[in-house]
Amino acid sequence: MKPDKITSCKDPATRALANATTRGYAASDDNWSKYLEDALDNVKFRKIKDLYERHSAGEEIGFGPGAERVKDAFDHIAATVKARNGDARTADSLLRTTRIHIRFGMLNNCTADHKNPVGAVCLENAIVPEGHVGPLDERCRPDRCANSMIGPEHLPIYDSHQRTQLQLINNPSMPTCRRDLAERELDITRNVLKMAGEPR
Repeated sequence: MKPDKITSCKDPATRALANATTRGYAASDDNWSKYLEDALDNVKFRKIKDLYERHSAGEEIGFGPGAERVKDAFDHIAATVKARNGDARTADSLLRTTRIHIRFGMLNNCTADHKNPVGAVCLENAIVPEGHVGPLDERCRPDRCANSMIGPEHLPIYDSHQRTQLQLINNPSMPTCRRDLAERELDITRNVLKMAGEPR
């Protein structure tokens, strides 16, 4: 099956940004795999461009060490555009060629370079499956990782999770082992909210 337009990949491309396994499902067909890869790149570029425009407009785009690296890259691009007397097209070109690594996720955005994921907490003491490249999503620690970027869109999730864990902890009938787990979850959640300067 060969799609007529690249836009026909929109739905799987959007899902694949949050779930990279979709790439594996399509890999058996080289043509489809190429279309999907192109669609993913286009969706990701639009998201990065949106972040750049929001940052340029003075909006907050994220918190944490990963976010600071992205902001520094955007500031460098903006300075280069200004020095060249460039326009939006110049900015687009620089955004495409600058190495900005962002994997957009539900709980945070990962800014690790998948080919060289330095500082990725998820890889500490981990058994990496053969052939795997990049971070291990299921071991992500958004509150501790140097690659973590907490976006404003993630904060309501953490705020809700904090309330849920407090309810579990304050439930007198909760088993001790479940309460201990809730307390660990609460610590992680509070650390993320603290990173974002949110009241706890």
